[in-house]
Amino acid sequence: MQFFELNSEDKIGYKNLTDADLRRSPTSHQTHIGLFGDVLTFLPNEVDIEDALFVYNNSCDEMPVSFDRIQRKNGEYNSPKIKSGGFGTISVTTHIYNITNSKPHNIKWFLVWFGLKSEQPVFFLIEENSEAYNYLVNLGLDLSDGVKDRITPSNPIFQSVARYVEDIVNKNGKNIIREAEELAQTGGVTVAGTTTLRPRKIRAYNIDRANKLQKIIGKKGEEYIDKYLENEQQNGAISKYTWYNKDFESGLPYDFSIEENDGNIIYLDVKSTAGAFNQKIYYSNQEISFIANSNYEYKIFRVYDIYNAPKLKICDDFKSYATALNQLLSSLQTNIESQSATVQLVKLAVPTDSTDYSFGNEINLPVIQ
Repeated sequence: MQFFELNSEDKIGYKNLTDADLRRSPTSHQTHIGLFGDVLTFLPNEVDIEDALFVYNNSCDEMPVSFDRIQRKNGEYNSPKIKSGGFGTISVTTHIYNITNSKPHNIKWFLVWFGLKSEQPVFFLIEENSEAYNYLVNLGLDLSDGVKDRITPSNPIFQSVARYVEDIVNKNGKNIIREAEELAQTGGVTVAGTTTLRPRKIRAYNIDRANKLQKIIGKKGEEYIDKYLENEQQNGAISKYTWYNKDFESGLPYDFSIEENDGNIIYLDVKSTAGAFNQKIYYSNQEISFIANSNYEYKIFRVYDIYNAPKLKICDDFKSYATALNQLLSSLQTNIESQSATVQLVKLAVPTDSTDYSFGNEINLPVIQ
């Protein structure tokens, strides 16, 4: 499932950037790039946007952009453009200037722009004969000299172009997706054991999207482990297992229990992510308390890269670390209660590369639908 999706406006603008657009013309002092009139219609007539997405050369960055339209004498607004002003010297427009003017001036450049469902505008800079250029041309998009147009769902190639640009943003916007995933797992509360999230405000749509996707990712990860444990049982490696969230969310501080062949009981928690293994794992103080105080063994089943080539690493020595954390949390709670306050919820981010515990070898999981 894609995190970033095309805005319901369903329009993609594109143009060949002129020398005036790129400030390469000796007779022009233009400080803006003109856009196509009926794309990004959801934006106000004049707005500075802190978190526009800029895509170029397999990278995707959030970047300020200053957008406006010209008001004509009859009161109508048209001729949208992005300017070099706004939130400071670094913006989408100035970044385009810096990139294009660092290359030979005979290279042709194209700009593709559209909106996301979060109402974030995306600006996709494409160099002539690049991989992106050749792909879009092969799809049938007209990237010829002087072109300035847009495509809509009535165009036979629209869905193919839309899918491609969405994939580009999703593939290269991993840092943005990871940050939204962190917020979804922490609920926006202060996180111990990690750096402070960027002070900027993340769009409510993206947080809501991340929350929904996190539930899907969590369930998908548990489904993978259900299949993994089923195979372990069939192969005689374990006696039996129980999946507590199979039919509904149990609310328990663990997801599965395993009974080994010698009768030993192990509790395990599946910590899943669509990202890489090394993303931090999040625990609540209640989960840490359970792990520390349980008489049974505890393991972390880390499922990652869940939508590409799902993998698993298992940690079986986390309990002592959780016990140390629990002591610190208990001390914190005691100190806070001495001030007639209580601790309701603490979220802790634990690393996957700690020297206090370790994960085993990578296990490839078979893809399930």
